[in-house]
Amino acid sequence: MTTRSVVAMMVGAVLAVCFGKMPAAQADMPREAVVGEGFLADVSDCIGDRLEKWPRREGLEALLAEHRAVQLERPLDSGLSWGASPLYCPHYWPTLYPGANLDELCGRDFYESPALYQRGTQNPFVIAREQFQQLWEDAEERRERLPWGAAFAALHRDGDEWATDTILAMLKRPQYLRTEVVADIAAPIVARLLPESLTQVAAGEGQVPVDVRVFSNVSYDSAASVERTLKVAAGRGIRAVAVADRGRLDGAQLARRTAERLKAEGKLPPDFVVIPGEVVCSHVGPVLALFVDDPVPDGMTMAATLQAIHDQGGLAYLVHPGEPGGPERLERLPFDGYLLQPDMFEMFRTLFMMNDPRYADKPALTASNALASGTAGLPYVLVECERLSPDALQQALRERKVTAAGALYLPWMALASFRPMARGARLLNHYFDLHRWAEHTLARKIGAGTISLSTSWDAEVREMMRRNGMPDGIRDLLAGSSPLLRRPRLGYVVAEYSWFRVGYDRGTDTAFLEASVTW
Repeated sequence: MTTRSVVAMMVGAVLAVCFGKMPAAQADMPREAVVGEGFLADVSDCIGDRLEKWPRREGLEALLAEHRAVQLERPLDSGLSWGASPLYCPHYWPTLYPGANLDELCGRDFYESPALYQRGTQNPFVIAREQFQQLWEDAEERRERLPWGAAFAALHRDGDEWATDTILAMLKRPQYLRTEVVADIAAPIVARLLPESLTQVAAGEGQVPVDVRVFSNVSYDSAASVERTLKVAAGRGIRAVAVADRGRLDGAQLARRTAERLKAEGKLPPDFVVIPGEVVCSHVGPVLALFVDDPVPDGMTMAATLQAIHDQGGLAYLVHPGEPGGPERLERLPFDGYLLQPDMFEMFRTLFMMNDPRYADKPALTASNALASGTAGLPYVLVECERLSPDALQQALRERKVTAAGALYLPWMALASFRPMARGARLLNHYFDLHRWAEHTLARKIGAGTISLSTSWDAEVREMMRRNGMPDGIRDLLAGSSPLLRRPRLGYVVAEYSWFRVGYDRGTDTAFLEASVTW
């Protein structure tokens, strides 16, 4: 077996175990017809050959065999775990090629399918292949990464998915593996050191504590174990979790199946709810979609993205309301709310929005945004809900019966409100108020849904509004090196309509017209 085929089999097999997809029409077929004859043996031999010294190899083989019992929940669910959706693999035809394995059918598609790219440029399959090749060829890299992998395995050894989770973590870029290990070790220690008022989950009668955004290892920049994330959140008193990966629903589908298993084993409360979600990357920024069962494609205008979410009964939340252009989009588009972010620049601007009557019908939510499983559950929101069920939670959120909770963001809020800093930030924020006025006026004149523009001053003003940026900004002004001492220059301007956008980028001196069509 060549190194290339080993890489493809390793990446394709392991990731397909967790995230592969299968059309509903194949749900009733014999497993051999769906998988291809001998596929399980190929996977087992490949992994066993390359991981001969992996601890508890028999546990890994049992884990692979265990997936035979998993049942389909939705057409795009991974179901039997060995299939592949035509969305990702147009060449997946196991009935025509019953002797072919997943690598032979989909090896190229997994690396080239546009639907698998996150943030436009990051394909987890490509990243995993690159990392496997690096580990295979670089002995020094293996020496540096294997202790982190061993630590990850030790921290997750009590989970049924420990072997698969460890392999997936090892195939991430090294910084994400280290982040997961450090967070899992440090989070409980930090929680004990902080005042209880910052870390406790408190809910009154008729209130349900919900973490509306956690990631899983489906996202290219997270090594978080789904099983551990659910256990950590439930252990802190959270009753529902929204798993929302970048451009993918696989993580949420895996989380729902994992939650059902953990409930049956008595490791999760019987009424614990997993909310299916996705972080959709529109042309001008990310949108958090909750209660969606079909993937919403990246790369559309923000108006089209919201329409696609609402068409399937989902809820849409603006992820970065404090970014330039965010307040304008939040006011003009039918968002169901927005997320508070601990970034000082965004926190300062969002605090003003929370007291602005123009946004009174769009609640501010707090979420853990947990890229590491150890940080899930804090902060959270309280949903007014008489009974705990997915439908009841969805209806309560649609009716805006939700409030931000958890005091973990209070230090950032207090710092953003600290008078000396607040005065300076308020003065600088007039620049972005002018920004917004220009965008609003231009959008009204040309009939656009939203306008986004940038100038050469944006980055410097934004940096000066951060906690540590003001002294450096003043020093640059006194030294005569600040861009604020030069006339502002246009960076780009983009007008978005319902299904297309038109704009100009000064950096590349390019005018463009882009449209996204889905069917």
